[in-house]
Amino acid sequence: MPRAKRMLMRAERIDAATAREWGLAAETVATADLPVRARAVAREFANDATVALGEIKGLIAEGLRQDIHSSFEAEAKAVGRTARTKDNLAAVRVFASGDKPQFRGE
Repeated sequence: MPRAKRMLMRAERIDAATAREWGLAAETVATADLPVRARAVAREFANDATVALGEIKGLIAEGLRQDIHSSFEAEAKAVGRTARTKDNLAAVRVFASGDKPQFRGE
């Protein structure tokens, strides 16, 4: 029986390893390690291109309520908005060097 059918039609529970194997979870950690890993991931996001991450989050939320053409249009507008940010300029400047850009949320 296909995975989705087992989960949806039978309300089958799966363990963390299976969720990761099926692509439903990006990573798994031991319960005791969760607070440390969660802080590390939060720091990762905070030090990333927060303007672009905000656009991505909005696009995902909007995409669930609109057709594909509207989603493409919204994405093009988001690219236009992020292309004019200081964070984008910082990323472009260091792209060829392979260095990590310093994002400031601007």
